[in-house]
Amino acid sequence: MPAYAQALEREAELRAQEFPARIPTVFFGGGTPSCLPEELLTRLFSKVFASFQVLRDAEITVEMNPDDACAAKLRAFKEMGANRLSIGCQAFDDETLRFLERRHSAEQAACSVGLAREAGFENINLDIMCAIPGQTTRGWHRTLEKAVELQPQHLSVYTLTFEPGTRLWQRMKRGEISPVGDEAELAAIETAQHFLETHGYERYEISNYALPGKRCAHNLGCWRGMEYLGLGAGAHSFINRVRWRNARGPADYIRSLEQDILPVEAAERLDNASGLEEALLVGLRLREGVETSQMLARFGRDPAKVYRKTIEELSDSGYIECQNGRLRLSAEGWKVANAVLARLVAT
Repeated sequence: MPAYAQALEREAELRAQEFPARIPTVFFGGGTPSCLPEELLTRLFSKVFASFQVLRDAEITVEMNPDDACAAKLRAFKEMGANRLSIGCQAFDDETLRFLERRHSAEQAACSVGLAREAGFENINLDIMCAIPGQTTRGWHRTLEKAVELQPQHLSVYTLTFEPGTRLWQRMKRGEISPVGDEAELAAIETAQHFLETHGYERYEISNYALPGKRCAHNLGCWRGMEYLGLGAGAHSFINRVRWRNARGPADYIRSLEQDILPVEAAERLDNASGLEEALLVGLRLREGVETSQMLARFGRDPAKVYRKTIEELSDSGYIECQNGRLRLSAEGWKVANAVLARLVAT
């Protein structure tokens, strides 16, 4: 851990020389930074604020696992400047948590929210997950009910994906478990939408819900095509139309920075065509969709013209709406968003 923290500090120093922009959001995540001891967390927070021009009213989010939650660490987060907490609860059903091989229990997940409030956090996100093999309808309802009972300002609702190399993926390849079907997945998502909207949460992005005024500013920036800088092993960045990824392995990442070499593993420059395609892929995830005039200004290409034939076909099928200069997925389009977006950009 100390070697990794030192490498992160060095990358921040090197990147700060070429990234003088004023920073509106900071997100300590992409994993579980909460597992670090307070001393290293304090060092990393200090380095970020010393190296970059973080705005006084910036949204500062920290991700954490429920089993890392303790009063002292949460107070430390607040004292460091964090003002938003994202807790990876995943479920409020112990059987589901055991299947996911999570270290925490449903009770620990609920207690972590209480500890966060006691520490002074007033902006809390909970990650919860559905479409899990063996998850019953009652179990999913129990997770939704408990999540709302805890009154978070924001909820991220994800479906389970089997990432290559993980133990769940290996179990699936051996035939021990099978992904749930498309119909069951859609039913779980629709259940969540109906339940959460009934309790005052707006579904403003395919996987994200928020109370009024509590959308995640950091993620909104990414979906709207703003530039972002990522630090750490496997981190992604997007600046001046160049997208790059750091070395995934912590050992390789540390080794590069010990030699003052930026640990870039892969990079590509987006031209107008690929830039427009990517902007649509992320922008259409939002309920608001994208403004075609903004796309034209940014890329010199009007998506309503570039993808005219496909948009007309998708519109006739009820999956896309194009009104008043704004292109967005319809309610039906959201249900099959991946298929709709793949068809659109394959034009």
